[in-house]
Amino acid sequence: MASALLLDSNVLFWTFYETRRIHKSVQEEIINADVAAVSHISIWELGIKAAQGKLKINIPELLQKIEEENFDLLSIEMPHILTMLRLPRHHRDPFDRMLVAQAMCEDMALLSADRQLAPYGTRVKIIEKQ
Repeated sequence: MASALLLDSNVLFWTFYETRRIHKSVQEEIINADVAAVSHISIWELGIKAAQGKLKINIPELLQKIEEENFDLLSIEMPHILTMLRLPRHHRDPFDRMLVAQAMCEDMALLSADRQLAPYGTRVKIIEKQ
């Protein structure tokens, strides 16, 4: 069975900068996935947090790491937007709702530690932080 994963912003950051926060089994799942993807929305969100001083991250360096690990970059497309607009508002964060919509549209599982995303169903895989 093919596995396609979309990493949310936190999981993306932890994957490259704080691996101790992700259980080894999740790290292996990401490595062994047929497709591991990162959304442009996550790059945007991390860039905003860096600009606000909430996070120390170099975005060009992050993009290099994403490329080196052969992660797919997922653009925001009109079907993603339309799906997001129809989602119930279980979660107030528009970045997270967009990631859920992209996972739904692209037939991927969204990896997240955010339990507030669980009501969106099987497209969201909640991981435990270490």
